[in-house]
Amino acid sequence: MIYEKNLNKLKDKFPAVYNALLNLSSKYKLSEMQVSMAKDGNPTLAVEVNGNMMQLLSKYNPVVEAEQFVASIESTSDYRHVVFFGCGLGYHIEMFNKKHPDLSYTILEPFPDLFHEYIKCRLLDQLSFSKLKDIFLLYEEADISNYLRYIVDTYHGGSVLVIHPAYSRLFPEITQQVNKQYKESFSNKIQSIQINATYEKRWVVNSLINFPTILQTPDIMIDTKETFNDKPVVLVAAGPSLEEELDNLRYIKENKLAYIFSVGTAINGLLAYGIYPDAACTYDPSPLNLKVFEKVIEQDIKSIPLIYGSSVAHEVVNQYPGPKLHMLTSQDTISSFLIKSITGEPVNLVNDAASISIITTQLLQTLNCSLIVLVGQNFAYKNNQIYSKSSLVIEDSVDVGNALETAISVPSVTGGEVYTNKDWSQMRIQMESLISRRPDLKVINTTNGGARISHTTYCSLKDVIETELKVPVVQADWYTKRHDSYDLDNVKFKINKMSYSYKVLLKELDEVVENLRKIDKAINKYDQQKLANVMPKLDAAMNKVSKNDFFNSIILPMNRVKYDFFLKKVAQIRGENNILVKGKIILKEFGDFVYVIQHDALLLQDTYKVTSEAVLDIVG
Repeated sequence: MIYEKNLNKLKDKFPAVYNALLNLSSKYKLSEMQVSMAKDGNPTLAVEVNGNMMQLLSKYNPVVEAEQFVASIESTSDYRHVVFFGCGLGYHIEMFNKKHPDLSYTILEPFPDLFHEYIKCRLLDQLSFSKLKDIFLLYEEADISNYLRYIVDTYHGGSVLVIHPAYSRLFPEITQQVNKQYKESFSNKIQSIQINATYEKRWVVNSLINFPTILQTPDIMIDTKETFNDKPVVLVAAGPSLEEELDNLRYIKENKLAYIFSVGTAINGLLAYGIYPDAACTYDPSPLNLKVFEKVIEQDIKSIPLIYGSSVAHEVVNQYPGPKLHMLTSQDTISSFLIKSITGEPVNLVNDAASISIITTQLLQTLNCSLIVLVGQNFAYKNNQIYSKSSLVIEDSVDVGNALETAISVPSVTGGEVYTNKDWSQMRIQMESLISRRPDLKVINTTNGGARISHTTYCSLKDVIETELKVPVVQADWYTKRHDSYDLDNVKFKINKMSYSYKVLLKELDEVVENLRKIDKAINKYDQQKLANVMPKLDAAMNKVSKNDFFNSIILPMNRVKYDFFLKKVAQIRGENNILVKGKIILKEFGDFVYVIQHDALLLQDTYKVTSEAVLDIVG
């Protein structure tokens, strides 16, 4: 009876869990479990661990045990969601919910069959089932990071992980893994929010100002793709090891043995040695990025093509003296709206990443190169240096300084250990993941003294020249291909549509503001009926804004962090029953958000006018 009742509840609310439990494979089962009655008359559980039966729960009083555990948990006042890792038989979840009835929660159970035993002997009704948002049962190791990433993204860091003490004791390996990955997911989310908050407006403004140039320069992933098909490319980064390879790079350049792409500040290390790369790659949205190319600009070098991400600092695009090619980035929401290929096929994008090396690796994968050779890609400190000395343009020093005090060690390319920092380690992991998606594309890491990059082969650059780079392949003036890959009629239609949407948006925002004023008056007069009448009108006005093309392509991406938090507040507003309290919350949250987006819409007026007029001049 208990089992059938629980299955019905799962079928209604969590059908995927219901189906999984009905088709539970022996692959996901613990060796043996024993449910018995504890001294206090409640079910208890023992599991087999390394050939021995071990108590997961007290065989005397599992309820008191759960109460004592819940009492030991630190304050959860800063959180609004709890992730219970290890459900056992649910006693601690039940006790926790009684103590914190306002918190929602998720169950993350590493052993599906253990959860299966739980629903056989205890009713889910004993939990605050309405507060249960998700049940995640682990079937593959990859599920852990996927589930935790989803949880952290969904609750914006407002969740806390509560680990069943018996799981820490009996299953330390998977418990440590979950705890570590939860902290990493939380840290990555915070970092993502910080990055978005820092760059979200620059990404949009850059993309808007750059758009006319995008229409007048080749899309490297379409117009020049055939140039690199089945050709080797040397990707040169600015790590300390770059200095050791300058002679080899000069030899490759002079004999045209591979295309040389510099990333970031590495172009300055090459220029200092008289080596002109076949392309310089950049994507950083910050205006400081212009300093990277100061030497090129000052010397008016026109023979090095610039491959730029479409959301890159517009100062770089405007002042770079040489030929330019672009790659559309995932942060460029404007081009995504305005551009369609002449063939009607989707236009390729490069996904935003932690470094230009990763962005460029994505690009080279799309270009179907035969080989990627990494040079100066240390992802680690070397000889007390952070960067190649000749590549320094922004940082105060190339020396490690005090950085080693917080450094971590990782495997090196030669099998030993090297010191790195958390950011570089994350970049390396991201690059490893990217490379793993294309096992057919050979990647050789020649960075002596660098961190080991999985899915690459380590080999000295000199040996790579002897074994892989044997014949000239570089085509002169490869970057002068025609660029007629975009449907300009579509651009003209879309820019006119966008301009119309902009005018409409300003009126729609005025309508929202007027409704907020009415709500303010109703609150001051304690007029609940007036509030009840105005709130649906505010919803309707905001709904118009949410469907506006200019808002979705330009204003919203400029305020993505604030918008995410705004949506969470809206969800809380819906749960408020007191209409006066609800009105005050609406006035604050809607008011703050609308003020910001209205401010940005007006601030962009001149910039958008210049861009739209330039685009119409280009498309005719």
